[in-house]
Amino acid sequence: MFLKPKIKLKVNGKDETQNLRIQSLSYNDYSKDSIDTLSLTCAPNAKTLNFGDRCELYLGYKSYNFFGSFYISSIKENYLTSMEYEALSIDFSKGLKNPKNRSFKTQPVKDIIESIARENNLKAKIDFDKSNTYVFIEQNNASDTSLLNDIAKDFNANFVIKNDTLIFLDKDKDKAKEDLIYSLDASSLSSLSIEHNNKTDYKSLIAHYLDLETNTTKSLKVGKGEPSISKNYSLANQAFSLSEIRLKAESDLLKLNEGLTKGSFTKVGGVIFAGAFLDLKLRGEIKRYLLTQVSHTLSPESWSMSANFE
Repeated sequence: MFLKPKIKLKVNGKDETQNLRIQSLSYNDYSKDSIDTLSLTCAPNAKTLNFGDRCELYLGYKSYNFFGSFYISSIKENYLTSMEYEALSIDFSKGLKNPKNRSFKTQPVKDIIESIARENNLKAKIDFDKSNTYVFIEQNNASDTSLLNDIAKDFNANFVIKNDTLIFLDKDKDKAKEDLIYSLDASSLSSLSIEHNNKTDYKSLIAHYLDLETNTTKSLKVGKGEPSISKNYSLANQAFSLSEIRLKAESDLLKLNEGLTKGSFTKVGGVIFAGAFLDLKLRGEIKRYLLTQVSHTLSPESWSMSANFE
């Protein structure tokens, strides 16, 4: 016997679930690169939502779980049939996409992220390994979202904006926090597929760089074991400090090994978020993956979900 899902939607702080008469709902949750979206289909004679309305989504079975906040960005009327709404997890009226020109003096990178969050009236959740690294950053005709994406790539972190919060988390599976790990047995899933790609799984990287003090080329190794790969970090008219080289090399080694395995699954709806890690038990063996996308589809009678991982 399947339990019926419970849906609650607050609009600008007020519970409007009954007034909206929701016929169906879908929620796409991403770990990076894309904006979380909430799509609603409501009865034609239901309460009407307006552009910019802030919606808070709660889902569950016996009790409610908070899934996120969104801002109405698209409205479509199907005459005498339904009202359709799309809402995004980012309120772009805050100016996050406006190009800016400025410099951030040398300081911990987490301080730069926090200052950008404050400028845009966002909270900040920062938890990645190199967040205390001192950096000097130039923002040249780039938006805040573009700059934050660049920082995330340099530090091998996942960057998203959810629930009015600017979030930076580690991609490294070995550094996952316990509250960001979901455990599932393959036998509990409706479907499961895993694709293994024929790429080299590099265990180490040798970085060649220009030493600032001696003006000579030196090398350092990150990671352990073989196979190994070499990369040159000495650029024309540019030199990096040893800490910068190590950071870039560690980040590049992780990037080289991304996409070795990709998979997806479907199951009955539940509380799982993209950006967290999945401990998947299959044939008695547990392997850890990063959840890159989670999609939920609901009606008043049912709740199903699908997820992608790597």
